[in-house]
Amino acid sequence: AEPWKAGFVNRRRTLRGFCRHDGGGAAVEMALVSTFLCTGIMNAAELARYGYNQMQLSSASEAGASAALAACDTAHLPATANCPGLASAVNTAIQSTGLGAQVTLQGAFTEGYYCLNLNHQLQYVQGPANKPADCSSVANPSGKPALYLSLTISYPYTAMFGPSTAVAALPQTMTRTSWMRMA
Repeated sequence: AEPWKAGFVNRRRTLRGFCRHDGGGAAVEMALVSTFLCTGIMNAAELARYGYNQMQLSSASEAGASAALAACDTAHLPATANCPGLASAVNTAIQSTGLGAQVTLQGAFTEGYYCLNLNHQLQYVQGPANKPADCSSVANPSGKPALYLSLTISYPYTAMFGPSTAVAALPQTMTRTSWMRMA
């Protein structure tokens, strides 16, 4: 007898026995199901955390705009030119949420006079240096112009599970803009 045939027959019997044996079927099924289950749980946790951080950033933006109003009274308007404590007050406020010092102010404050147009939308009229007499430039001569301050903040989001979740497709730098009527 040829020795290689005997080895082949033995391997073939072992393979047949392995194929007939179903003792590990439940373990294989559990491994496959748990992979999908864990992926779903990871995505749900990551999306919830992303949404929570967006809400925190919105709160920080609103806190910054409120701090601008509190720090700069009407005697110090326009705030960008006449309020020395503006930047400090806003920075303290935007970093007061759970996101902390990672929240940063993007660019400079924007300040200007705005009027409501006939569609009840704010429309820029002119810069903060000279207050316009009325809102006739936006076809609303009976309207009164108001001074608004705008600020934009950002937060660099870092995923818990890296790029393996659906959050990797979302913007990783979150930004929010808030407006405050100063006068």
